[in-house]
Amino acid sequence: MRRLSILLLSLATAGLAPAKTGWKPLFNGKSFKPDWRFVGDSTFWTIDSKDSSIGGLSTTTNTPHSLLFTTKADYDEFTVKYAYRLKTGCSGFWFHTKGTTPDDVAGPQVEIKREGAELLEIGSIYTWPTPGWEPGAQHTRAYSIKTAPKVDEYQDVVLTVKKPYIYVNVNGSQALGETDPTLLAAGAKAAVNYATSTYAKNPGSFALQVHEGYAIDIRFRNIMLLQGCGDAASPNYDGAFVQGFPKQPAVYQDNGTCTGTSVAKSATGPDGSLARYLGSPVRMGGAVGLEVSFPGPHSLEIIGLDGRSVFSGSAPGANSYRLSSRIKPGIYFARLAAEGRTALRRILIP
Repeated sequence: MRRLSILLLSLATAGLAPAKTGWKPLFNGKSFKPDWRFVGDSTFWTIDSKDSSIGGLSTTTNTPHSLLFTTKADYDEFTVKYAYRLKTGCSGFWFHTKGTTPDDVAGPQVEIKREGAELLEIGSIYTWPTPGWEPGAQHTRAYSIKTAPKVDEYQDVVLTVKKPYIYVNVNGSQALGETDPTLLAAGAKAAVNYATSTYAKNPGSFALQVHEGYAIDIRFRNIMLLQGCGDAASPNYDGAFVQGFPKQPAVYQDNGTCTGTSVAKSATGPDGSLARYLGSPVRMGGAVGLEVSFPGPHSLEIIGLDGRSVFSGSAPGANSYRLSSRIKPGIYFARLAAEGRTALRRILIP
């Protein structure tokens, strides 16, 4: 209770200032555990402590398929960035990926391929196990060479999935999600609609690939998830696009300091955070009323600045809660919980 009190008091004294956005590392640079798991032979994967990179290496073309999955398996909408360096072979950065063995892996990937002194398929989306390019998501050799001319260096990628579209920026070029007619004519592609894709439309893990049948030398580093507050209805909303990338939508994962919660969507309600379902307290005679419009099962708790709970209740659907008349006017926090998610918002009880 003491820790909760400190958190609530710090939020109150800070006036719930807008949360700063930032990038959360998805790899700690030291160990695959607890955030990553092997699907296939683990011996192909190493960690280079010099630059905190993940390496996939095989010197034979008899290489079996091997992947490195994030243990978190419910990434749905997100913005993630990473850098890769491919010396030989074929690989990919997978997302919305499922699978427990190399034979049942399924999902889309941002393709990574090298042929001689060229990196090809830059920013293209390939889907497995039904091999094929997502429509409108395969880049030409000319576009790839232009976008990644320094083949022996790390290539920087920003990937956004914002339903129902996929956006990819490579080395500052909008590979998927371009809107300029001149750049589209030069080989860039519009955002890819994946709503009808068999595999791309479902949440899943991120995964790194050692491709079967190739001698391969691939490195991944700086794998990071964009955090902040992504609810456009919240005063803490950080912006429509990734900073420095005006055509790459920003999808924030809640970093725990927002008045609203993350951009995770309710299965039954409209887009946005749980906090939007909380009404404003209204004094009704001696009691206080608070509307909660969430359409499914949920629970509500009112917490004082001292961390003490002054009210709790639950309902199978939308409800008008009648709070105790003994609750004094002042600043409180309303905690709404539903579908395994929680919203914490400051409220003023009159």
